[in-house]
Amino acid sequence: CNTCTMRMDEKNLPLGLDGFIINVTEQKEIEKELFWESHFNMTYAELSQALIQSLSIDDMSYLILEYSKNLTNSVYGYVGYIDSVTGNLTCSTMTKEIWQECQIKDKDAVFTKYCGLWGWVLNNRKSMICNDPKNDFRSGGLPDGHIAINRFLSAPVIINNKLVGQIALANSEHDYSTKDLFLVERLALLYALALERKQNENQLIKFSK
Repeated sequence: CNTCTMRMDEKNLPLGLDGFIINVTEQKEIEKELFWESHFNMTYAELSQALIQSLSIDDMSYLILEYSKNLTNSVYGYVGYIDSVTGNLTCSTMTKEIWQECQIKDKDAVFTKYCGLWGWVLNNRKSMICNDPKNDFRSGGLPDGHIAINRFLSAPVIINNKLVGQIALANSEHDYSTKDLFLVERLALLYALALERKQNENQLIKFSK
């Protein structure tokens, strides 16, 4: 936004400009950031309220997945929880979304071994942004029939220093950013709290019988 006037000489010829120039680019970036934070906070509160309801672990996982995909513009993803006895990762959220597209033989929603990029996240208990999976040393490649993965983002779900699940997303329309990772990590914390509460409820029911 410009607030300037032309300075003229006595022959009415221009000498220069008097005034100041406001850089609106920075202002627009600030407004965009504030809008993003406001939108995320409202979404987070909405999801928190939904998870308070009496939902199954699978239903909670679906909710977390849908919010994660929408906030990051991801095409694919899954949210899974780890069996405290076997250590297996159960990803029931996969069956509703990508089961028909995935052509892997003998596919299963329960994973007994952690491998590839998603396995690295679980084995190392660290989040990951990978916008070039084919050239990432942590990737073991994709099995025949697997959906092509062009971009990958994942966060482990940890509570009380215990690994209890994972959020994994793929193929956003844009490169994943640290901002995307931040919000997914926040959702992972929310999922961890929901899992802990559900497990406590199940134990109370078990002991009451």
